Amino acid sequence: MSIISKLNMTAPIIFLNPYFNRDCGLINRVVELGGIGVIDLATTDSSSFMSDVLTPYAVRVHPDDRFLSEMGHQIKLAIIPFEDCDQLDSLPEKAFARFSFPVLIEVGSTEHALKAEKLGAEGLIIRGNEGSGWVSPVHGFVMLQRILEVTRLPVFLQ
Repeated sequence: MSIISKLNMTAPIIFLNPYFNRDCGLINRVVELGGIGVIDLATTDSSSFMSDVLTPYAVRVHPDDRFLSEMGHQIKLAIIPFEDCDQLDSLPEKAFARFSFPVLIEVGSTEHALKAEKLGAEGLIIRGNEGSGWVSPVHGFVMLQRILEVTRLPVFLQ
């Protein structure tokens, strides 16, 4: 079963709610349209508005965040941030396979992609250098081609 069918997505759109936006309206609207709305817990503590989310949601969260285990029953998808790729070496093999929801990992190299696959990630999000924040030193389109050569995981390009 593919991640797209597991997520019941009609359009492969993943919307990351900006950390400064405390309103869940956009998350709810994206989900209504068939995409996935993501609350960014890696950038800010968004717990004050999480109870307002009326639809299944995703979280962007650090791999060691206890939220993953405590609130896993409410999560539709988890995204591990690019800035945590160096921590992936310390995790046991198939660390993310234990969750009932899919885990995507933001990556910026083929090495990251291979680590993510060994950890049980169900997909990748490529962060090319045309984006902001923590990104790969390589352009996203070039990185997409490189990563598709080494993995069969579904890949999203940010």
